[in-house]
Amino acid sequence: MPCTIDYHVVEGEPICDIAAEIFKDDSRIRFSPSLPVESDRFDVVMVGSTLQYIEDYQELLRHLSKYEAKYILLSNLPAGDIETTFATEQRNLNGSIVAAWFFRVSDIVRAMAQNDYSLLLKAASEDEWDQSNFPESCRIGRPCHLLFGRS
Repeated sequence: MPCTIDYHVVEGEPICDIAAEIFKDDSRIRFSPSLPVESDRFDVVMVGSTLQYIEDYQELLRHLSKYEAKYILLSNLPAGDIETTFATEQRNLNGSIVAAWFFRVSDIVRAMAQNDYSLLLKAASEDEWDQSNFPESCRIGRPCHLLFGRS
């Protein structure tokens, strides 16, 4: 029996509009500018390079855990063995400034444990970030990928 994989992609509305047109003939992929309702179920939830921009990231993790996925992958996460989780300014090329979190890995692991998930894998990204503007105790070096499994 062939395995069917369906995707539900959450992205900004302009991207959803373009992607829906590109993939209009593929019923396996859906695009939405908002999270699915908590009663939906997924096998895997992946959050790629996003959690750092969510003001109440702990609430988002709680919401994602309600999907009861077997796995939750936090990819390209600015997290490391730093002194404390903190928020800072991210200055983008176009001159805009965006608030962004840098996480202490143990804070994310604790938040996920409160939602019945345990850390299965931690891997460093290949990209090393220049954080020479931060005190050494706040530098993560490389973003990481954290894979959690339902406890």
